[in-house]
Amino acid sequence: MRKKLALFAMLAALSSWSLARTMNTAAQDKDDKSKQTTKANDQDGDIDVVSGPSVDAASDHAVIRWSTDKVSASSIKYGTSQNNMSQEKKISGGSRDHNVTLTGLQSGTKYFYEIVSRNGSVRKTGEFTTQGSSSASNSSNNGSSNNGPSTSGSSSGNVDNVQILDGPRPQNVTPNSATIYWRTDDVAASDVKYGTDANNPSQRAYERGGAREHTAELTNLQPGQTYYYQILRRDGSVRTSGQFSTPSSNAGNTSTTPSPSTGTPAQGSSSVAVNKGPVVQYVNQNTAIISWNTNQQSSSTVKYGTDGNNMNQTATGNWGTNHQVQVQGLQPNTTYYFVVNSSPAENTGNVATSAPQSFQTVAPGQQAKQQPWHF
Repeated sequence: MRKKLALFAMLAALSSWSLARTMNTAAQDKDDKSKQTTKANDQDGDIDVVSGPSVDAASDHAVIRWSTDKVSASSIKYGTSQNNMSQEKKISGGSRDHNVTLTGLQSGTKYFYEIVSRNGSVRKTGEFTTQGSSSASNSSNNGSSNNGPSTSGSSSGNVDNVQILDGPRPQNVTPNSATIYWRTDDVAASDVKYGTDANNPSQRAYERGGAREHTAELTNLQPGQTYYYQILRRDGSVRTSGQFSTPSSNAGNTSTTPSPSTGTPAQGSSSVAVNKGPVVQYVNQNTAIISWNTNQQSSSTVKYGTDGNNMNQTATGNWGTNHQVQVQGLQPNTTYYFVVNSSPAENTGNVATSAPQSFQTVAPGQQAKQQPWHF
């Protein structure tokens, strides 16, 4: 009897131990799963986008940038249907500053995208349109009103709406250098490609950042050459283009000797004559550049006005044989009359004067007119 009681007691104890162990295991499993869920949420949850997203799109690819307040995944789903974004691009690891390039895109096509977290939740959405014949407008971005430092002041997208208000126009053209000036209605890149091949300008003048007043210094030029330039947008597309010619380094026959103090030739010089020009090399709404060449070093003066019988306004330029005068403050879509004067010395009565000519400034919204010119 005693043996039976001992056996029953042993079986009861073993049953209690087994039940307790099972309950502890279940509780541990539940706790482990909770920790795993918490860890997953800590990895990519509770993270905010603090800048962007912004989009720079070309014809076959697009770059999407954004910043987060903590390290997080860089993962984007995208596609041409808002309800079926079947493509995905991930960058391994994590970052606060995100830069994802989507490749293999179709030109002139609208794409939708989602920035997703590690657990698949959508952090931000947006859309953009690639460049191409069917895309006449710039891409939009619905992800955020803060486009970050990488975009221009107008809009984030493939082609901006920035307009050139003044220029571009060459200034301070020498045998080896020139300055291109232009002004835009919004902040834009200052990026110019230039060279003697119109189809492949191989030199570049680039200024980091953006501005409304743009001045590009073109250096390492060759004398007596025609240079072509392209003003670029941030995405590398051409905003506008133009050309200018550098003067020859030995142009002109200097039979006079300039005074060291004034740069004015000595008295008794031979007669000055206009050899070539004048030509209206460039004209936009408010500015014209008039160029001509003389047989010897002399002054550069343009008399102009809206009345051919009363050219009472004056603009002056450089001293030399190659003359270039910039006439500013003109009215749009207006006819102006002008003559050029060159004199080898003041108060000598020896002044070369051209025949009267005229030009018309361009109307608002029209492109500037340019005429090739070689000194």
